[in-house]
Amino acid sequence: MKINFLKINYFMKHKILGKIKRNKIIAIVAVLIVVIAGIFFFLYRKPAVNKTGDNVINSVTFYCSGNKSIQAIFFADKVELSLSDGRNMLLPQAISASGARYANSDESFVFWNKGNTAFINEGDAATFENCSIDAVNQEENNSWQTFTDKEQNLEFQYPANLTAKYIHTVSWPPIITVKAGQQLDCQETSAASSLPQRVKRRQVDNRVYCVSASSEGAAGSVYTEYSYTTAWNGKIAKLSFTLRYPQCYNYDEPKQTECKNERESFDLDSVIDRIFTSLKELTRI
Repeated sequence: MKINFLKINYFMKHKILGKIKRNKIIAIVAVLIVVIAGIFFFLYRKPAVNKTGDNVINSVTFYCSGNKSIQAIFFADKVELSLSDGRNMLLPQAISASGARYANSDESFVFWNKGNTAFINEGDAATFENCSIDAVNQEENNSWQTFTDKEQNLEFQYPANLTAKYIHTVSWPPIITVKAGQQLDCQETSAASSLPQRVKRRQVDNRVYCVSASSEGAAGSVYTEYSYTTAWNGKIAKLSFTLRYPQCYNYDEPKQTECKNERESFDLDSVIDRIFTSLKELTRI
């Protein structure tokens, strides 16, 4: 019997090629299935939920003074906190004039959040201060120092230096004055007034301030004396200080533009509000 090796080779060749093609098709189909499944997973997956089944709106970490931190998981009407001291709690949202405020039933623990910043008050004490979601700001927060007024038995924190290149402190840290038996009475200066002292009423978070500013020019700079007055623990507290503002037009470009932009964007109200937030009365021995 004569064997036709050419036919055998042809048959084997096409059989092997057919098997390879089938394997390629199977592999391509498998890849397509995985891709399609992945697309459906990301398009139709359920939002993250906590153990109570509530949808998570946002989850961030705030870095605070003293190397403290707050991990916050926000829901529609509450926040779940994990503190760097090991405590964990779930707080309902409370009424707030500005920013987001969360508190326990007797409001002995209050968590405040506004934009990228936060702080915690426990009773009359600020236990987590100068908190920001930007880890780079942690070094800046740690530069805040503590000032103690032994005569009035008061203590507050303040920044050693302002985070500004073209604004300088003169009389610093601020002088604190606290008086009892008074109410906040802010008589704002009329827009048409020519008086050098300007008085304005401002609100920062949940506090109302009466801000007085008096400016005087000297040697290419403007010196402005400020006083921020607000209600505090049933009393009236006032912070007084002086800042120096160099005239921006004394600089060449691009410093002149940098100076003007910084002057417009610098938020002095927030700095002073953070100082007031840290203000506390010391226990007498």
